[in-house]
Amino acid sequence: MITETIHCVGPPVDVFSIFLTSEKFTAMTGIPADLSPEVGGASTMFGGMIAALNIEVIEGKRLVQAWRPGNWDEGTYSIARFDFAADNGGTKVTLTHTGYPAESEDHLRAGWAERYWEPLKAHLACLVKPTLDRAAIGNSWT
Repeated sequence: MITETIHCVGPPVDVFSIFLTSEKFTAMTGIPADLSPEVGGASTMFGGMIAALNIEVIEGKRLVQAWRPGNWDEGTYSIARFDFAADNGGTKVTLTHTGYPAESEDHLRAGWAERYWEPLKAHLACLVKPTLDRAAIGNSWT
């Protein structure tokens, strides 16, 4: 079992929406995705490399998917569960990934970091507009 937790900028409903909106997920990863926001809906990510079927969708709180890379044996699925919770003005995202072939664990761990967590943090940081304290920097800029 893989369990990973990351902390993100933004409220849970905004972070959650990235996982079920094709345009947002594609913007985050830079690789095409076709996502369904519905229970029972089929999705593909990373240009079709990953296929998923939504088992449970609770907006802003939880997403559970039957999930598989295209190189696994036909009919082999794992369960990827994402929990979203408010945390210190941002969002805590917890992944619990179970039911995958044992020989895939190292590859999956690396993939979650490289394909999900690093792009998610970078994408959300880019969406946050810094607040300038004009009094602190004076009028030396225009």
